[in-house]
Amino acid sequence: MRSVRSAEGTVEGGFWDRSLPYPGVPEFADAFEAKYKRPASPDAAHGWMAVKIWEQAIAQAGTLDQQKLNEVLHTASSKLSAASTNSTPPGKTRRRSSF
Repeated sequence: MRSVRSAEGTVEGGFWDRSLPYPGVPEFADAFEAKYKRPASPDAAHGWMAVKIWEQAIAQAGTLDQQKLNEVLHTASSKLSAASTNSTPPGKTRRRSSF
């Protein structure tokens, strides 16, 4: 299962569009378009979602301590703006639809 081990710890970003029905999506899309004069790319949106995931993890951990953040990120299951996360234990794989 070499391919499973090499993919461990990765995240598949999936589809993004400004019409997704999640809190923060319209505000992000509007702010991006106002600043850069073009629609946000999926890469820009995925970066924004990653920051939102870290923001909530720091709030849940109540600290910037790496060990505590690691615990939160590996046990949390939550809806974060456009990102819905549910961590998978090391060595396990999970298949799920984005919608």
